[in-house]
Amino acid sequence: MSKIFNRVCPFCGLAVDAGISGCLLPWALRCPCGAVAFGSPDPAKAVDAMIAHYGVCASAGHGDVHASTGWMKDFHIRTEDGGRSVEMPGSVIVAWRWFLRELPWEKPAGPMSDRDRLEWLTKQAEKFYELMYDSTRPGFEFRESKEAFEDAITLAWKLGLGDEAERLTKRLAHVKAVYAKQFEGF
Repeated sequence: MSKIFNRVCPFCGLAVDAGISGCLLPWALRCPCGAVAFGSPDPAKAVDAMIAHYGVCASAGHGDVHASTGWMKDFHIRTEDGGRSVEMPGSVIVAWRWFLRELPWEKPAGPMSDRDRLEWLTKQAEKFYELMYDSTRPGFEFRESKEAFEDAITLAWKLGLGDEAERLTKRLAHVKAVYAKQFEGF
């Protein structure tokens, strides 16, 4: 019998409820530690979503990427079975898989208040923006920075911090412009 997907990150132990925007799959979660969980009735689609999310090119020289997860070590990606869940609409049985690319996301020390999480997200967004300049594949760092900024903006609005949300929105626009001008195509 398969385990039930419990939304607890196997890498850091935190309960996760934040979705990922712009994902290939309707069932996708992100943990504050940087791990992602992708769910699909077809487990191969979860691997495809992970490949797209991390921007890795796993097909060249790695054989069938769905037959083995050994190639993920080349890209510093850890993976764990997440179990199964029944998702609506249609009571679809979804197979979940957790992935963690071991890049320098600062791990939270534990539970955070919303204001602490806002500060943490902003710090992570800026960190990944800086890492774009040293990366041979800056698309991943750009996506991580962009998503952290987007999460921070949403949280700032939720907290009623309109000025902070506007500041973060302008900063995100700057990051997007820099990426488009200097890095797009890498």
